[in-house]
Amino acid sequence: MAAGGTQPILEIRHVSKRYRAAKPLFRDVTFEVQPGEFVYVTGPSGSGKSTLLRMVYRAETADTGSILFCGKDVLALSPGAVPYLRRNIGVILQDFKLIHEESVYDNIALALEILGLPQREIYDRVRQALDRVGLAGYEDVRAADLSGGEQQRVAVARAVVTRPSLVLADEPTGNLDAGNAAMVVSLLEEVNAEGTTVLLATHDNMLIAARPHRTVALVDGVVDEITRARAVEGVRYRGISQEALQP
Repeated sequence: MAAGGTQPILEIRHVSKRYRAAKPLFRDVTFEVQPGEFVYVTGPSGSGKSTLLRMVYRAETADTGSILFCGKDVLALSPGAVPYLRRNIGVILQDFKLIHEESVYDNIALALEILGLPQREIYDRVRQALDRVGLAGYEDVRAADLSGGEQQRVAVARAVVTRPSLVLADEPTGNLDAGNAAMVVSLLEEVNAEGTTVLLATHDNMLIAARPHRTVALVDGVVDEITRARAVEGVRYRGISQEALQP
């Protein structure tokens, strides 16, 4: 637990992972993320950045160790509890994962429909999210007809429209040019400034140098370096819903 009694929003404890006979991807990864932090996870290709993020939202499991989100070990959750975990986590992927034949509106609204929100609230939240990412008026455009940068902005809107406590961004700028990459990171910084914790996996050292935040480096299966660029004391952070992690 952090100084002053604040519970970390995310605790990675002694996590190890091996794929079959290959050498371990992780050997003993341990670090914490405090509420309201913006943290880069970096390292060379194959270092396990994406796998680590997938473990946080329980798309993968570890061989040993634990991952605590708001004090609950996500690796120990039953399959039925995983959807409740994901209600409080927004995920942004490098390949967007949009439904190409559906409209921009429907791609974003789906995350809210799963939560069972009324249609009027869904409509208002989708419009607000699109305005935030600079795509107001794109509601009826097919996702397939957007540029790569526009598709990634839709993916950002979809990740934040549920107002999650934590956003995981897995190489969100990897397929973008410099201008669109900067825009996506700016959007994530805005969301973070409002209190949402952000964990961004990237191997782009130029991005990290240009937009410094605390950085966790994965090298040879362990945490090689942790640096802090910003204090988070006093930052507002989004609370966890009462239903979080409850089946």
